[in-house]
Amino acid sequence: MMEVSRREKQAGITPEADIDTCMKAISVNGLERSLQTDYVLKILGLDICADTIVGDDAMRRGISGGQKKRLTTGEMIIGPTKALFMDEISTGLDNSTTFQIVTYLQQLTHITKSTILVSLLQPASETFDLFDDIILMAEGSFQKGSSTKLAEELSMPSDKSESQNNALSFNAYSLGKWELFKACMAREWLLMKRNSFIHVFKSAQDLINIVGSMSIFFLVLGNSSTVLPFIVTERTVLYRERFAGMYSYPSAQVTVEIPYISLQALLFVTITYPAINFYWSAYKMIWYSYTVFSTLLYFNYLGMMFISLTPTFQVASALAGFSYTMLNLFAGFIISEPKIPKWWVWGYWICPTAWSLKALITSQYGDINKEISVFGEPNAINAFFKSYYGYNHDDLGVTAIVLISFPLVFASVFGYTIAKLNFQRK
Repeated sequence: MMEVSRREKQAGITPEADIDTCMKAISVNGLERSLQTDYVLKILGLDICADTIVGDDAMRRGISGGQKKRLTTGEMIIGPTKALFMDEISTGLDNSTTFQIVTYLQQLTHITKSTILVSLLQPASETFDLFDDIILMAEGSFQKGSSTKLAEELSMPSDKSESQNNALSFNAYSLGKWELFKACMAREWLLMKRNSFIHVFKSAQDLINIVGSMSIFFLVLGNSSTVLPFIVTERTVLYRERFAGMYSYPSAQVTVEIPYISLQALLFVTITYPAINFYWSAYKMIWYSYTVFSTLLYFNYLGMMFISLTPTFQVASALAGFSYTMLNLFAGFIISEPKIPKWWVWGYWICPTAWSLKALITSQYGDINKEISVFGEPNAINAFFKSYYGYNHDDLGVTAIVLISFPLVFASVFGYTIAKLNFQRK
């Protein structure tokens, strides 16, 4: 380094101070990457949180939303890329930070001879002047040129009859709803394949729970709880893509759960039905399978609904824990329906688990008139369930309709609230 400085003095070379410092610094072995990284961190204002984890909205607290936005920009510009396409990088940033980033991009473009295409919404005038070429699009037409040239052209009134009506889409969405649904379904299916290990592990865990407990309620509570962190992460993606009209996401998320729930129901029925030694009847097995599938489905959608209604994972978990207690209390098992006080019986009728338990018992024993001894007195099985629990086999059709309505209601509430409510932190 001293030799380079000596030769510069002999040749009468006076390099620019900033460039000279940078070039000499990166010539030191091992400092090139760290210097570039530190420079980008400084430009983006991330040097104050350089040693902080990014975090997520579910479990770990990390950097703020604006810092995550700048971090994404930094990931794009840190490498030796010759072409960059950056969409609305100023969202969540103040004017001074946006100006610093665009200034860095301008210098990067001129030095490395790269091409950078940036879309901004209402940039400040000083940021606007940094671009070499500007494209303005509106009402099916566009203007291209420098800021000075565009100012002259836009000062003249335009003829709307010359707009190319076929150049842009004037619909609310660039694709139809069916195409959006298929695209979102493909994305959800890809995520399931990428997370195949998690699903295989969860299936093994479900198998252990089924064999160990023989209870559907242990299984459904696990479903409702494990879906919470996944939907929290997906909700962040939805917020980012909402401007593009990606509203088929809720329907895709609801639909993609059905095959996995069907597999769970099949596994549960295959193991528990013969193990419990229910009556071997196709009619009763179909009712049992239907009840298990509906119960697994509405508990899964219940967890998704909790996330859509609450701002954070922690609040959703607390709400879910409280709801599980209420669902057990009003299920009709601890306190049967005839013994519930009249001013609280409405909780029984709106409780999903009460209808699941009613469908399970009524479909298996509601038509069995075999006499058994109950409290020392002979009584038919169906008469006992009708008098003690209020289960009537004639109500099985109504029970089936109510049972399938719960997943439909929970999925509808999830779809509406995830599209309308926005808990994103600014």
